[in-house]
Amino acid sequence: MNTDLPTSKEPWLVVSLSGIFPGIGQIYAGKALKGWIFIGLALALLISAFWALLSPQGNSILALNLGLLSIGFSIWNLFDAHKSARESNDTDFEQLRRSNKDPWLAAFLSRIIPGIGHIYLRQWVVGAGLIALWIVLLSSSDFFVGLLEIVFGTVVSYHAYISAPTRRESSKKLILIFLSVYLIVLLAFTLLSAATRAFVVEPRYIPASSMEPTLQADDRLLIDKISYRLRKPLRTEIIAFNPPANPVTSDPKTVFVKRIIGMPGDRLSIQDGKVFINGQALSEPYVKEPTNYNLPTKGSNDCVQCFQPEQIVQVSGKPSFTVPPDRYWVMGDNRNNSLDSHIWGFLPAENIVGRGYLRYWPVDNRPRDLRE
Repeated sequence: MNTDLPTSKEPWLVVSLSGIFPGIGQIYAGKALKGWIFIGLALALLISAFWALLSPQGNSILALNLGLLSIGFSIWNLFDAHKSARESNDTDFEQLRRSNKDPWLAAFLSRIIPGIGHIYLRQWVVGAGLIALWIVLLSSSDFFVGLLEIVFGTVVSYHAYISAPTRRESSKKLILIFLSVYLIVLLAFTLLSAATRAFVVEPRYIPASSMEPTLQADDRLLIDKISYRLRKPLRTEIIAFNPPANPVTSDPKTVFVKRIIGMPGDRLSIQDGKVFINGQALSEPYVKEPTNYNLPTKGSNDCVQCFQPEQIVQVSGKPSFTVPPDRYWVMGDNRNNSLDSHIWGFLPAENIVGRGYLRYWPVDNRPRDLRE
C-alpha cells in the first residue's frame, strides 16, 4: 500500500534524526531556529558535564546532575521532534499515517531493541527470534561481536521498515540513507570510544584498601595513558599497571594501582618504618601508617614473604638494594596491607598502563586531583 504526500515529513524519521543528536530532526522538519537552539543547549550540557567530571576543579555530583539533565533534555527533544513533524504535515497525510502500521516507527523500535519493530507489525515469530538472537549477541563481551551487534540492529531496523504493509515511495530512499549514516556514526563512535580507552584515558576502580587513605575501596578514578608516552614516570605518582608474573599475583592481567617510590638506579632501603632513597628518608605524608617490616630484611623471621634482593650494599650505614634499569619500585599507601613491590619485587616499565590523575567518585573531602 502506498500512502505518499511528497511534502510531508515522517514524524518517526524526524524522531530518529533527533535521536542521533538533539535538534537535527527539528531542522529537517522545517523548525530551523528551534533546531539550532536545541543543538546549542545539548552541546552546552554535554560540555559542562564532561568538564565537571574530568576537570580537577570540577565536581562529580554536578557532573551527574548535568548528565541526568542532558538525558532528560534528549528525551524531551524526541517528543518535540515528533510534534514538530506533525505540525508541518498535511492533515491528509497524518490521517493516512495513523490509519496504518507506520514503517518508520517499526524501524525506530527495532533500533532500540532488534525485533520489537516486527512485533509492532504483528510478526510475532520473527520478532521473538530476532530478540533472542540479539540477546545472544548482547551477552558476549567480545569487541568484534559488539560491532556485529551494531550492524545486526541496523539490518533488522531496515528489514522492519520493508516488512511494513504500508509503502511510501518518497521516503524509501531515505531509510537507506538514514540507516547508512546512523551505522557509520555508531560504528565511528564505538571505535573512537575503544581507541580513547586503549590509548588516551580509561576509568578504573579500586577493589581493596591497599591505597588508603588516598584511595579507598570502590573509588573510581581516571587513568591517563598519554603522559608516559611523552615522558618517564616520576616518583610518588600513582600508576595503574599489570603486575609481573609471580605466584602471589595469580593473574598478571589484573590491573593494580600503587604509588611509585623507587626510580631506576635508586638505592632503596626500608628500615624502622621509613623508606630511604639514596640514604635520605623520603617524606611521605600520604601513608596510612609506618611499615612493620624492613627491607632488606634484618633476619629470617623479619618478613617471611618479603622480596629478597640479590645484591645488598650499605648506603649511609643502611642495608640497601638498587632498582635496576627500566624497573620501578611501587608501594601502596596502606603499606602493611598492600600486595606491592615489597612482596613481588621490581615492576618492569613496560607493565605500566598509565598514570592515575583524577578521582571522580565518590564526592567527599579528599582531593580529586591525584597529581597533587
